[in-house]
Parts: sequence; C-alpha cells; structure tokens
Amino acid sequence: MLKKTTLLLWASYSFLFANDKSLPDFSKALPNDTFEAKSGGKIVTNYHYHTNKTLDKLITDLTKFLGDGWPLENAAIEQVEQQKIINNNPDINHIIAFSHPDLPDFTIGATIFTNSDKVELHGSVHESLVTIVVVDMKAHEKSMRTE
Repeated sequence: MLKKTTLLLWASYSFLFANDKSLPDFSKALPNDTFEAKSGGKIVTNYHYHTNKTLDKLITDLTKFLGDGWPLENAAIEQVEQQKIINNNPDINHIIAFSHPDLPDFTIGATIFTNSDKVELHGSVHESLVTIVVVDMKAHEKSMRTE
C-alpha cells in the first residue's frame, strides 16, 4: 500500500479571470513536473503529477499558477489529524487552503503523497505524487437535490 503524506489545498471560484469564465487547464499547473493522467467525472476532476519539489516550492508554483487574489490559509493541527482518520492515512502532514472571495463556484484542492513505495513513471522515481482536485460545486449541489 502506498504510504501517503498529504497536503490538501482548497480554493473556490466562479470564474478565474474577468474575461475568461472557464477554468484553467490544470494539466499545465505544474509544468516542470511529470503529468501522469486526468481522471474523474462531471463533479470531480483529478490531475495526477509526479514531482521532486518541496512543499514550499509546490505552494509557490500553485500560487503562481492561480494568480493574484488567492490568500493562503493553513489548517489547524486538529484538522490535519481529523483528515488522517477520515482517510485512514497516518502520513497526512499538512493542509492549506487558497480562496478567492469573488469566485465561489469551484473548489480546487491539491493532495501531495510521499512516494514511499517508489512508484516509477517514465523511468523515473519521484519523491512525491500530487493530485490536484477540481470540484464543480454547482454540479455537486444539483446532484444532491436530485437524490
């Protein structure tokens, strides 16, 4: 089983730029890292990467990708411990959040897993596995009303 060290990064928005109401291409969020795959459906989409970056460098790169107006918030230790229990994963070590007050329709998260099992991709073993998660909150709310 892959041991995981996890960082959750959340951000909310209804559109990313004033003239562009579409989401950015998250397969290009970490251009200097190895993009593995995109998965998911109408409500949740995941973008999987392999990287050797430190937590600080990943935060810097994601902040740069998202652009101005996204303040960073750190989760309390209690929230991190709760996520360890919910995910049955003792290796979660940090949770951060990015939010944008003018952009409430999507939630963006990033989870960083330590590659302790040395999973290989394209002939390389990276220190971390990263999943960026995009949640369409309107689609989620709609699905909850129809159930």
